[in-house]
Amino acid sequence: MPPFPTLQHPLARVSSVIAVVMTTPAIARATTDTPTTPAALHGESGLDAMLVATGLALAATIAALLANWVLTTAHAKIRTGVRVTTLHERVSLWKALSRVPYFSDFDPRPALLTLNTWLLWLGRIAILNFYALTVLGLFPQTRPFNDLLLNSLLHSLANIAEGLLSYFPKLVTIAVTLLVTYHAVRLIRFVFAQMKAHPEDLGFNLPTDLIDAFCKIAIAVAWVFGVMIVAPLLPGLGSQTGQVIGLLVGAMITFGSGSTIGNAVAGLVLAYMRPFETGDRVRIGDFEGDVLERHFTNVRLRTIKNEVVTLTTQAVLTSPITNFSTPLSRERGLILHTRVTIGYNVPRGQVQALMLEAARRTEGVTLDPAPFVLVIELGDFSVSYELNASTFLPHAKVTILSQLQANMLDTFNEAGVEILSPRYQAIRDGNPATVAPAWEAPVEKREPSLIQVVLAQHGDHPHYQHFNAAAHPWEKEEPTA
Repeated sequence: MPPFPTLQHPLARVSSVIAVVMTTPAIARATTDTPTTPAALHGESGLDAMLVATGLALAATIAALLANWVLTTAHAKIRTGVRVTTLHERVSLWKALSRVPYFSDFDPRPALLTLNTWLLWLGRIAILNFYALTVLGLFPQTRPFNDLLLNSLLHSLANIAEGLLSYFPKLVTIAVTLLVTYHAVRLIRFVFAQMKAHPEDLGFNLPTDLIDAFCKIAIAVAWVFGVMIVAPLLPGLGSQTGQVIGLLVGAMITFGSGSTIGNAVAGLVLAYMRPFETGDRVRIGDFEGDVLERHFTNVRLRTIKNEVVTLTTQAVLTSPITNFSTPLSRERGLILHTRVTIGYNVPRGQVQALMLEAARRTEGVTLDPAPFVLVIELGDFSVSYELNASTFLPHAKVTILSQLQANMLDTFNEAGVEILSPRYQAIRDGNPATVAPAWEAPVEKREPSLIQVVLAQHGDHPHYQHFNAAAHPWEKEEPTA
């Protein structure tokens, strides 16, 4: 470590500027008032006097170096002592505070290290100034500079002390306000952290996203109030120039942060709506993927192509959101569906059997709930069928759907059924009709009727409380042989 501060350190640069500012008037006056004729300096410019002054200057240099070494050594020892991990065990106040939950993570060591560094550089600046005054006062040629430099230094220190004394009440108010705001923010974080860690003690269900959102809002409000109190007390802000700068900054914030505020509000609405959680497979607008991150202003998705898409919360809020990982899909399964059109010449039962066989062959498709086929449309030239199959793997829906369609292609090819939509012209001149031949499905166990399924799932709904199944003859049990 160098004996004196170099210009590489910010505090050294500040000290250099202070020295230049304080010595410039003194040098200017000294160059005009100091007698430099040989007759004026003959009495004190003898060889003996110069040797004595040189010796004293050398002694002052050694003393300055020694003082700097003592100061540097003390700084290093204090820094080492503060950085010791067992410091909180040796300081009784710190040990007592660490037992309080609010102060359990309180660590004053960074602040103490910063204070120690500032004291080091202030001490070096003081040593440098005293050294300069001492050396300049030893030689008759530089003694006027010493007097003027000392007067300028004392005058500057008096002005600084007077300014600090006059500004001291406001300075105390600023310090107390910042201290209160800082501890208010710490208290807010502590309270919401406890709410997040022990949600059962709240007495009501509050989602984690809402807890984080309310915590950020409370912290922002606390800092806004703190800045509103401190800003009028800062020097220069009450002047006309400060007011103009404040207006310009306010206008820039007003016109430049409109979208940011809108995204923040949209993020708060999304936190309250909770349409998805981190890790869910969702489709937002034209993008489908897994939710990587959720913030107040943006949402990040990783698509099935491993692309990361960033969407603003305003765009998310105004787009349709489809969540494939809801608790309902985890409980009952996510239903995947695909459609195919087959001509009227193929029996309906055969088409349904082939589609169900494709579902049974597909890995990831569950048989409970069982797959089912819907007849969607009777078109002019073909019938539209839809296969619905459930899966409990929503993050693999694209792969499962691809395998399901591939298995449908295989089962239809094995049965010799063409997947196409033929077109016909109704010319009744003896050509064969397009009516499908009779086809008998394999005998399977009778499934519950549709009414039984609906009543089992929605029987507690008011619409079905007085439902009479006997009034629907198509749902009656068939007579047994």
